[in-house]
Amino acid sequence: MNRSIRFVLAAAAAMMTASVAASAQEYVTHHVDITYGDLDLSTSSGQAALQERIDSAAAMACGGSAAFVGNYRDAPQFYDKEFKRCRANARQQAVTSLASHGVRVAEGH
Repeated sequence: MNRSIRFVLAAAAAMMTASVAASAQEYVTHHVDITYGDLDLSTSSGQAALQERIDSAAAMACGGSAAFVGNYRDAPQFYDKEFKRCRANARQQAVTSLASHGVRVAEGH
């Protein structure tokens, strides 16, 4: 059986105006699928593979890398922090979505 879950991420994509302090936020919704039917989630290797897929999906939902933002060179620490926060939120949303479908995701990541 090929099982997958689609989760929706409402990510805050910070957009620079004149300065970091004057930035506005635009909310964007992304749909990301995580396939897990080929994994044996009762094993540590299956759980590790699921964790990697969740991390990859979270990064994809958040735009891949902070360096892809046009104003990145103006405020790299700001964008790195925002992308880190976005990925953490996306990851939590994915874990919650998987749990609501009866999929256990191991702790410790």
